[in-house]
Amino acid sequence: MAAVLACLTFVGCSCEVPEGEAAVTTREVVEPTLRPPSIYGLDGELKESDIVIAGLTMPMGIELEFERDRQHSFTSQVPMRKLQTYFGPRLNTADVERVGDGAVFRRALPAGERDERASQLDVSILSGSSGIVRVNVMEYPPVEGSRTEAQVRAAWEEASRRLD
Repeated sequence: MAAVLACLTFVGCSCEVPEGEAAVTTREVVEPTLRPPSIYGLDGELKESDIVIAGLTMPMGIELEFERDRQHSFTSQVPMRKLQTYFGPRLNTADVERVGDGAVFRRALPAGERDERASQLDVSILSGSSGIVRVNVMEYPPVEGSRTEAQVRAAWEEASRRLD
């Protein structure tokens, strides 16, 4: 106690603690704040969310605006470049169109999808107003009754044998 008083006197504090009373220090109580989970991984890229559309896992950081039939519309505050970097490797297509700063992936299959009859997707990542990015996903219905390349070859070989 004497050390506290000596210290206060040394720095020129004019407040005195009456004899016999203990000096009271006040501490501000800080409530712990819960931070929302980061949408970015350790590599700085977007993490996957729990939303899956026709085999394509959507990224964190997008909000569903509406869904109707096979059309899914999202908005995001995430920079467009981050969204393009996320979707690019996850979509297999040769038909990619640049639209301003954005891109449209047409008739794409989710990466890793081996069934040629699976639902194809049009995925657009385009600038909206006020810095909002719009992500639209349109599903095409799966092709029913179509044959794989191996089935077409087998049918061709069978038909060729019959002609001989």
